[in-house]
Amino acid sequence: MSNPTTCGVTTDWEPCLFLTSNFPASIAIDPDKQYQLWHTGIDATGNATTDSIMGATGTSTAALTAGTGQFTLVNGVEPIFLGPGISKLTFDAVGNDPVVCIVPVKFLRGTY
Repeated sequence: MSNPTTCGVTTDWEPCLFLTSNFPASIAIDPDKQYQLWHTGIDATGNATTDSIMGATGTSTAALTAGTGQFTLVNGVEPIFLGPGISKLTFDAVGNDPVVCIVPVKFLRGTY
């Protein structure tokens, strides 16, 4: 599985899967959208995993840990919502390369 470079930027509202690993990897997102993120409970090979996923807004080349990440995705826990106003997400994990699901959600911004 290769990672997409964007989610919800060039496609309108399609969700994407993002493979994390033991080094930081980033994905561009649309800053005008809100995103729902959750731990899928599987790894790159489709096996069950409970390894946590650390995340941060923006780009990071330094390893993210539970202490340095801005949020943590845990298998079996409620999804989190981020945005709008964020243009890049960075993920890092220790262990079995867990997969995060990133879903753009309708967040109406501006005047109506």
